[in-house]
Amino acid sequence: MKRILFNIIALIVVLLVVLVAAALSQTVVDDGHALVITSFPDGANVSIDGVDTGKVTPMELHSIKVGLHTICVSSPSAGWQSDTRTIQVLDVDGGGRVRDTHLSFTLMPALTSGPPGPQGIPGPAGPAGAIGPQGFPGLSITGPAGTPGLPGPQGVPGIPGANGPQGIPGIPGVQGPAGQQGAAGANGAQGLPGFPGPAGAGGPTGPTGAQGPAGPASSGYKGTWSETGSYAIGDMILRDKSVGGSRGPFWNLTGTNAGDPAADSANWTFCCGTPVLGYAVMNTSGNFSQSLSNGSSTGLLNYTFNLNDARYIGTLTVSISNIAGPTQTAQTGTCLFDANGNGAPPSPYVACGGIPPGNRCPSQVGSLSLINASFSTSSGNYCEYATFATVQVPPGALVFTILQNGIATPLAFSANAAGTFTATADLHFAAGDTLLLQMANPSALTDSVSGAWSLQ
Repeated sequence: MKRILFNIIALIVVLLVVLVAAALSQTVVDDGHALVITSFPDGANVSIDGVDTGKVTPMELHSIKVGLHTICVSSPSAGWQSDTRTIQVLDVDGGGRVRDTHLSFTLMPALTSGPPGPQGIPGPAGPAGAIGPQGFPGLSITGPAGTPGLPGPQGVPGIPGANGPQGIPGIPGVQGPAGQQGAAGANGAQGLPGFPGPAGAGGPTGPTGAQGPAGPASSGYKGTWSETGSYAIGDMILRDKSVGGSRGPFWNLTGTNAGDPAADSANWTFCCGTPVLGYAVMNTSGNFSQSLSNGSSTGLLNYTFNLNDARYIGTLTVSISNIAGPTQTAQTGTCLFDANGNGAPPSPYVACGGIPPGNRCPSQVGSLSLINASFSTSSGNYCEYATFATVQVPPGALVFTILQNGIATPLAFSANAAGTFTATADLHFAAGDTLLLQMANPSALTDSVSGAWSLQ
């Protein structure tokens, strides 16, 4: 009978060993990874995926399977809470090297309190003792440094730099050929006929006179001006009457066709003084008032140019009247409340208001939160509450940019405070080009902003 019982016990032990080995085989695989775990306090037990490793912190395990694992760190001593985390064990780092995993656990004390004993008979009131000197600040225990995090996303491109200084003037070109001869002036009015003279004898025939000047040259008229047309020096054109303003005629001075003749006095000349465009140069403005979440953007102006629009823009001005970041609730201090009615706490402690009297301290009263149900002073026991206030977080920087055909231009700047901001650059827009005035918030905060903008 004893031999049979011994065999049964031996079989159970073998089965337990097999089960433990199988469980460990699911977690511990020697593939070159290392798991390093430290804790405060030291000497804590470590289990992985529910299996006790048999090691205590600080510890190093040189074989663990890649993937998700549940790590539990617990102190063998009473009075400490355990800490459990689920982690991802990576295969290799960004450089292709085997990646080790470093973890640091901080165990929190387990707060326990027994039932309150019966209240004793109050003793005679004695003189108040003097307040003792303030103690030295407690030491702050800093845990080991954590594993460096992965690189963050790339930031928003910076604002383009200012234009460089103007280069040295080039060598003057060769003088062009002389212009065409102007048309001959009109003949003067014919004079009054004279009185007929007496008939004389026929005189001899006079000599042949010199040849007169050549007639006027061809005008070189090329019809209605076209932006894509090719013109020579002296060519004459008229502007399309649908454009408005001065129609012409205009004569080409250089053989170059750089823009609307009414706006291009360097390459075209007008017959009759200063020409009129007939349409307004772009000069527009607007207002904005909104909130932008982190990483978002909005369009303040979206425009497509046509043939008769002004083509040059040089100044972006934005006046921010108000900009503010989000608000947050933060703890600002503490106050004491005596549930037993022993009176206000001694200086320098602050008394809590708005708590109804009673034989215990409520956990929440308005905006006050109980943080210590047994706070002792020289005048008695109190409850300690945390006080809170709403604070304003400084705003992030907003970026204003002019985009031409979807591409950012030098007309751009960033601002994180109220004021007037200006960017200048000569931009040429052809027919069909698009213009977008964009306001973006690349910061990690949600900003509220209002103001006005102008473009000319």
